[in-house]
Amino acid sequence: KTHGTVEKKQTTDTKIKGAKPGILPDFLTPALATLVKSVPKGDRWLHEIKLDGYRIEARIDHGKVQLLTRSGLDWTDRFGKGMVSALKALPVQSALIDGEIVVESGNGSSDFSLLQQDLSEGRDDRFTYYVFDLMHLDGQDLTGVALTDRKALLEPLITEVGAPLKYSSHFDEG
Repeated sequence: KTHGTVEKKQTTDTKIKGAKPGILPDFLTPALATLVKSVPKGDRWLHEIKLDGYRIEARIDHGKVQLLTRSGLDWTDRFGKGMVSALKALPVQSALIDGEIVVESGNGSSDFSLLQQDLSEGRDDRFTYYVFDLMHLDGQDLTGVALTDRKALLEPLITEVGAPLKYSSHFDEG
């Protein structure tokens, strides 16, 4: 798909359970995975595929896009104009999105060594940004919203734009 002009939708009037009005933060420290001895059980858990890339928070503010590392460093220039263009095409005025930028190997799995190689060579045509969380959207702080509801808001936004953005689904099963 090309990243042409997409109508920017305002969502500030939409009632989302748990959302509250809020200013777009500069950065939110991401929740990181922790090693455990066994898989958590019960209905309260979602399971996601472990990707091997760079955890990146995309901050979109009225046409300006920043790609921030998990420590808040601005790596926008490292991931190229194609990634920025795709994020600008999202039908939002402002958003804070969490995900992971990867390079996929021939079999479709993420490959960290290929990602590092592309970054060192200045190559930006193989990056894919798997997005899995939406913490802020058009004047609404979504951090108090259930993760499943945030992901439900995120999926259609990403699907509308397409590559190099991909929605990272989850599994409800144990």
